[in-house]
Amino acid sequence: MIRVLHSVSYMHRAGVETFLMNYYRNIDRSRTQFDFMCNKKLAGDYDEEIRRLGGRIFYRPEHEKMDEPAYSAFWKAFLKEHPEIQILHAHNGAKQFFPIEGARLAGLPVRIAHAHSTDFVHDEKYRHRLELIHKIPTAANCFFGCSNKAGEFFYGSELWKKQGVIIHNAIPCHDFAYDVNQRNQLRSELGMEDAFVIGHVGRFMKQKNHIRLLEIFSKVYKSNPSSVLLLIGSGELENDIRERAHALGLSNRVLFAGEQAAMSRWYQAMDVFVMPSLFEGLTLSGIEAQAAGLPCIFSDLVSTETQVTDNVCFIPLDASDDVWCDRIVRFSDFPRIDTTQLICDAGYDISVEAKKLQEQYEQLLRQAEQQ
Repeated sequence: MIRVLHSVSYMHRAGVETFLMNYYRNIDRSRTQFDFMCNKKLAGDYDEEIRRLGGRIFYRPEHEKMDEPAYSAFWKAFLKEHPEIQILHAHNGAKQFFPIEGARLAGLPVRIAHAHSTDFVHDEKYRHRLELIHKIPTAANCFFGCSNKAGEFFYGSELWKKQGVIIHNAIPCHDFAYDVNQRNQLRSELGMEDAFVIGHVGRFMKQKNHIRLLEIFSKVYKSNPSSVLLLIGSGELENDIRERAHALGLSNRVLFAGEQAAMSRWYQAMDVFVMPSLFEGLTLSGIEAQAAGLPCIFSDLVSTETQVTDNVCFIPLDASDDVWCDRIVRFSDFPRIDTTQLICDAGYDISVEAKKLQEQYEQLLRQAEQQ
């Protein structure tokens, strides 16, 4: 059996982590077992399930308390102590360089970098993050990405074209199929039977651009007073977003639903899915929303590879709020249908894609052993 160690933040209910759990639940665990190294000593939503499935959860010292050579040295020592781990699969953005470099120093045969994004937040650490991703090809020997755009950003177009492998953000497609009974039940529970529900799923972080979403929704509400904004997720900026909603006089029209386990049910309650992100590799929630038959409106900074159905449009992020509002209200009477087969046919069926990832791991290990 192959043991694969995934380097992550911690296993809470967010995009990368949900992506990993989709694969973990569907992979043949008699042939491949997942372990997780978390860089935050926090309890994760998925911890109990991971242990039940046979996985282990490890924690490393916080990077901020170590210099960069010590960070890679920790990984080298850890992997030397755990020879049963044969593959490292890293998901830590720019900082994944350090676990991958530690794995190289430890002589691990398969070292996978995984690109999940097409940019970073433009703050004081931006240049350093770019420096780190440019070093990843010196340590990794396998290059995965959620989309071509993400792969090119992380590894450069030449390396990505030669060695890059797309791993789809696959989902249990049929779990998300449009279900009018579930829709009516949840909308009744929420008191939204007659509302026009604009939905969004994502952590409260700068990348997701919630402030702009609130400003757009303010226009929508003035156009259609039955409108409600449904926000699913949690994060460090949640209080700021709540305060902004209050300042705009929208507190009674914005529902902060928190993190939700049964996400397929919540998409049913929405009428349109809106995501004005500053950047996205290939948004998992965008695939889920399309599987639920929702019309989706993304900013033009979201990869066009996200589009699977015809019910998707991209709007320039610098377009006016009026332009966004006009496009959103057009979907107030959109006819929902079952689109799950389209999602499956496009390569997002987790039951199929998990087998492909399994074969990737086995092939990479065979190739490394032959060298």
